[in-house]
Amino acid sequence: MKKLLNLIVIAAVMSACGPDNAPQQQTEVETGREYGIQLYTLRSMIGDSKLYEANHERVIDSLKAMGFTKAELYGYDNGLIFGVPAEIVARDLKEAGIIPVSSQVQNPLTPNEIQSGDFSDKLGWWNECIALHKTIGVNTIVYGWYSLPKTRDELRRITEYMEWIGKLCRKQGIDFGYHNHDHELQRIENRTVMLDYLLNNTHSENVFVEMDVYWMVYGHGSPVEYFNRFPGRFKILHLKDQYEIGQSGMVGFDAILNNLETAGAQHLIVEQETTRKSDMLESLRISMDYLKDK
Repeated sequence: MKKLLNLIVIAAVMSACGPDNAPQQQTEVETGREYGIQLYTLRSMIGDSKLYEANHERVIDSLKAMGFTKAELYGYDNGLIFGVPAEIVARDLKEAGIIPVSSQVQNPLTPNEIQSGDFSDKLGWWNECIALHKTIGVNTIVYGWYSLPKTRDELRRITEYMEWIGKLCRKQGIDFGYHNHDHELQRIENRTVMLDYLLNNTHSENVFVEMDVYWMVYGHGSPVEYFNRFPGRFKILHLKDQYEIGQSGMVGFDAILNNLETAGAQHLIVEQETTRKSDMLESLRISMDYLKDK
């Protein structure tokens, strides 16, 4: 229905302008939403170097045919993605018209670093990580996972670390975000909600949150409530459900997609962790068909 309405609006504008002043043809970017794919979704098919070599052409071609125009990389390790040089993965995606816009990485603090607050030993690793992603044209890095801290002091140190990474990235022209799961909605020492503390104690120019909407709901949180409480802090949204998107009835995707401006969302990334279908590509087609109707 929305596609039909878009076509009606475009036709009306063309008629009003007349043939001499007709606007340029509208692209899908202007008339609809673009969706990206988190490559973790396809780990069973391209999750190591042998799988990648055997399957990447079919996988990437299938993603393009479904309408994916963006990708989020996963599994960065010393210049490699899924055991393949990151430059090759980025090249293969770009050649198919799928732009890698972000990448999930992680490098947790040691117990000594948590105690001391000295992150200097991490500087070399992060500088190499940032440089590599700049080389392949990825301008956003996301910290993909951090375990639930046991104490508020540990939470404070982890938050300081996220701010430190964010400053380091920003100075080198890279955006930095943190990806939530459900445990970030738990209270530390029965007092402090981890995600709230992170948002309240980092600067928006240094740290955004890549909200995983399924994990938010699974943890008994409301995506739209967080959008309203922390407007503009959610540059990337992970659109996810228990299986195929929209099938569980758990996640209010209509409300989420109607509040993208409040969230500050610039990228919508589809992620699936499991499937009930014969393979993940079949499952993703169902998810994309659902989203295209929104």
